[in-house]
Amino acid sequence: DKHRQSTAMLSQLIERFVKRLCGRWLRGFDGSQVNVSLGGTVTLEHLDLKTEELRALLLPYEPVSASVRRLRLEIDPLSSSLRVDVENVDVALTARSAFDAADARDAVERAVHLYFTTYLRPPKQAQNDAGAAALRDLLKSSEVVLRRLHVRVTQSLALRALGDGCGPPVRAGFFLERLDVRSAP
Repeated sequence: DKHRQSTAMLSQLIERFVKRLCGRWLRGFDGSQVNVSLGGTVTLEHLDLKTEELRALLLPYEPVSASVRRLRLEIDPLSSSLRVDVENVDVALTARSAFDAADARDAVERAVHLYFTTYLRPPKQAQNDAGAAALRDLLKSSEVVLRRLHVRVTQSLALRALGDGCGPPVRAGFFLERLDVRSAP
C-alpha cells in the first residue's frame, strides 16, 4: 500500500512538472496519462499536441493534428544514463495558401527567443551546480529512439495542370519505422 501511495504521489509531481514545462504544447493532459515506476521509468501515453503554437510560426506547412501514443523516459542513476523512447507519432500537415519566407523566418526567430528566455534561463550558480552537473552527466550517456513516425501532407491548392488551374489536391506522406540517436561516448 505504501508503494502504491509513493507511486501516486510521484505521478502527481510528474503531472504538475509536465504541465508546467509543456502545458502550452499538450491538449487535455492529465494524471491518467502518467505511469511512474520507482525504478526510474516515466511513461506518458496518448498525448495530443496543440498545433496552435506551431501555426503561429508561419511555416510553409500548417499542422492540422499531431499525437504521440507513448513517450517513455528511463533514467538509470547508477550508470547516469537516459533513454527516451517515442512511439507512434502521427502528424498531419496541410500546405498554406500563401507563404512568405521572410515572415516565417521572423516568426521562428521570435519563437526560439521566447523559448530560450522562458524555459532555458541559466540556473543560479550557488544552488544548482550539483543538479546541472548531474544533468550534463546524464546527457553525456543518452539515447533517443523514435518508432513509427507517420507524416501526412495535403496540398490544398489545386494544381495548375496544363495551365487551366484545375487539378486534384495532392496528398503525400512518409513513414519512418525506426530512428536511433545516441550520444557519443
